[in-house]
Amino acid sequence: GTKLITEICRSLPSYYQHTICIVQHMPNLVSKRFADFLNSESKIPVRETINDECLLKGHVYIAKAGFHLHFKKRESGCICLNHVQDLGQSYFTPSVDEMLKSASMVLDPNDVTSGILTGIGDDGAKGSLALKKIGATTLGQDEKTSPVYGMPRAAKEIGGIELETSFDEIKDKILSA
Repeated sequence: GTKLITEICRSLPSYYQHTICIVQHMPNLVSKRFADFLNSESKIPVRETINDECLLKGHVYIAKAGFHLHFKKRESGCICLNHVQDLGQSYFTPSVDEMLKSASMVLDPNDVTSGILTGIGDDGAKGSLALKKIGATTLGQDEKTSPVYGMPRAAKEIGGIELETSFDEIKDKILSA
């Protein structure tokens, strides 16, 4: 996953005006180093999430390890990031499912495109399904281009993927959004 995320960040043009939130399974302290590395490779700002920070267009956010990433809407309409402690219900912290389920409850589905990339396990499957049910675009990396087809397969098997396609097509959809 980290190589593909790096490729996406390197591909983003300086004028990119969408917000990207990424959950990558990694240990505490590593998420900050990964965000700093990506920031040095990207033409737009990349940083580790900060609790209660408002999302900015043209930024990439890497979920802080050790916390789930949720969204909340302020009265002003600004969408904020919320770090949530794990209550022992998730194998991974941060969890893709946690972020996507939160997105399905807070964000406008017309503004959301979700991509489940290569990875072990089933994290992201239930969250993808929640997003798909509200009309958001849900993408999954196909088996042919996934080094590990676990997460995309699990999301596809429960009906959470609208379009299964190659990594390059997912990257192109992100760039053309």
